[in-house]
Amino acid sequence: MIAILTAVMQGFEDFTYTKEWVDGQDIILEFTARIGDKKLKGIDRITVNEAGEITHIEVLIRPLNGLMALAEHVRATLGQAAA
Repeated sequence: MIAILTAVMQGFEDFTYTKEWVDGQDIILEFTARIGDKKLKGIDRITVNEAGEITHIEVLIRPLNGLMALAEHVRATLGQAAA
């Protein structure tokens, strides 16, 4: 899991959180980023427990061509690490 998150963050350029919503233990963070020439927009949907520890995280990204560019970057990065 850490290797995947590291690969994702290495691929993002101009990453910026733009909005935040908090409802009890549920947090939604909206972000923008770029992978090469592809612009992305997405959200991190996070649930925390009483101690403030993350118990669930879900990431949604659009548009599809940006998601595909990110997937290709992660695949290539993890492939290099395994070699």
